[in-house]
Amino acid sequence: MDLSIFVEMMATTWLLWIILLALTVLTIIYLLSKRWEELKKPVAQTIALENLEIGDLVEWRFMPNQMFRVSGIVELEENGWRWKEIRLTTVKGLTRWLSVEYAGLDKIIVLWEEVDLPEQKPSPEQETIAFEGKVFQRKEHGFARATLIGDTGRPATETCEYADYESEDGQLLAVERWGDEVSFWKGKKVSEDEFTIYRPEVKVA
Repeated sequence: MDLSIFVEMMATTWLLWIILLALTVLTIIYLLSKRWEELKKPVAQTIALENLEIGDLVEWRFMPNQMFRVSGIVELEENGWRWKEIRLTTVKGLTRWLSVEYAGLDKIIVLWEEVDLPEQKPSPEQETIAFEGKVFQRKEHGFARATLIGDTGRPATETCEYADYESEDGQLLAVERWGDEVSFWKGKKVSEDEFTIYRPEVKVA
């Protein structure tokens, strides 16, 4: 065999071995880092959503790459009827809200996302709202006393005016007025078993 061919074959073999070794090392590092993240994550606990506390961590099945933290809670009451709105945020600034209330023995859980209506200014007084090609009919309207806990992003006011809307196919909208601020939300009914709750021993304030 020509010496130059032999040297070239040996060099290629060594290069392949180096690449294989590098891939093996990277794989081990990746697996160890994943394991380390699992060890750092608190153990999942069985906690009812209405009993969430500031600092609890929440995973939603349909957003598996996002870890939400409970940053604020709004407790609302109107004529003896009570419900909660729970603010969930991520380190990247993504925000969702969970509302939890009871209708008789049935627990109703809705995941809310704030949206903009650039061409209209929604108001809780409106009977209907047109959104995404659908007409939403107002189902509830009222004034609730509010207790704010943690970082809710809400103005410091004791009363919230609200209106809940629903389309013919069951899609949900909500309008809230806090003082002079009006916000508009689209919602999706969810099940409690879609969420995994973690309660760290040391919570970040």
